[in-house]
Amino acid sequence: MINIIVAEPNQVLRLGIRSVLTAQPGFCIRAEVLDADQLRSAFVATPHDVVLVEMSLLKQIGASGLRELRQARPDSRLLVHSYEIDTDFGAEAFRYGATGYMANDCTSADLCAALISVAAGRPYVTSSLGEHLAMAVCFRASNLPHAVLNRRELVVFKMLSIGLKVSDVARQLGRSVDSILTIKAQIMAKMQLPDESELVRYAISQTLSRKGMSAPSFWNKG
Repeated sequence: MINIIVAEPNQVLRLGIRSVLTAQPGFCIRAEVLDADQLRSAFVATPHDVVLVEMSLLKQIGASGLRELRQARPDSRLLVHSYEIDTDFGAEAFRYGATGYMANDCTSADLCAALISVAAGRPYVTSSLGEHLAMAVCFRASNLPHAVLNRRELVVFKMLSIGLKVSDVARQLGRSVDSILTIKAQIMAKMQLPDESELVRYAISQTLSRKGMSAPSFWNKG
């Protein structure tokens, strides 16, 4: 038996979910909640396997709030659904720690399959949404220009992007100016950047220059 908390503010959707799950063997709705406060209380007080939660409620709880709740029930799983058919919402749900994500255009069979999968600890997205999500991850992450850089090039790239001179980078990394100039040339060629101003502009657009600039331990390893 899969014990479920349904966290859904929309009454019509809540009734629909209840109708589907009560008609199927193996599911038991232990609580229905309408807002974030009720979800916090039910999460701790109600034994359950899966929380079927609408995306906006999850965001109201927040990542830090979820971490606190999971200290009380570490085995709880989250199946998130959204009113939006949008890969951004799916990616955000998984960042919040969801095990599964589905849009509200799912079928009854999708809902049951998702609950079974998530309760078993297996990730779940509907097939069509999964394809879009996978494509979004590929095109927004691994295919970004800086993804072609190796680790040393990425360190130099970040340092140059915040306006450090080549001599400053060389001094901080304990390398010669000529070696940093060589790495810089490799960066510009790999990323197909015409000049250093484009490098800085790109870094700002990706917020890469705001991350740590200290030399990593791997720098002097081979």
